[in-house]
Amino acid sequence: MKYRISEYCKVQKISRGTVYSWKEKGIISMETDRQGRVWVIEEDPKKLNPTVAIYIRSEEKEELEKQKERLLLYCSAKGYIVNQVVEENIGLDSEDTPELEKLLLSSAIDIIVTEGKDRISLSSFGLISKLLESAGRKIEVTNLSSGLTAKEKTELIKKLKLQ
Repeated sequence: MKYRISEYCKVQKISRGTVYSWKEKGIISMETDRQGRVWVIEEDPKKLNPTVAIYIRSEEKEELEKQKERLLLYCSAKGYIVNQVVEENIGLDSEDTPELEKLLLSSAIDIIVTEGKDRISLSSFGLISKLLESAGRKIEVTNLSSGLTAKEKTELIKKLKLQ
């Protein structure tokens, strides 16, 4: 898609200086037509400003706050603007996750950032991730280790032994 610089600034909610900075970084390209007008060339303007949601989940309130702080720092370092923080004060073994369900079904969210795959699902993370990718969305996991607290690991082991 082609935009005049002023139009592109309005669409992306950025300044002219940012447009030229993005051009230098190779994020966008520009061309000049025969009349001397400069056009910004952008295939998918949404990819530059994705809508980002943070998903945190724990039974412990203190842990929710720590996760939130870590994920906000991560998003800041990645240059993401966080549009939504979704938290559920429940254990990882619970399948009743209405807030996660809303987040996964919302096509308005491009990237879901969470600390561990287990925050999304103990068994179906790969499938959920593939379904989102097929819709042009994704889940970003900041900590590829389990991310379980000691208490959560103990409870999960107990539950697995009972099955």
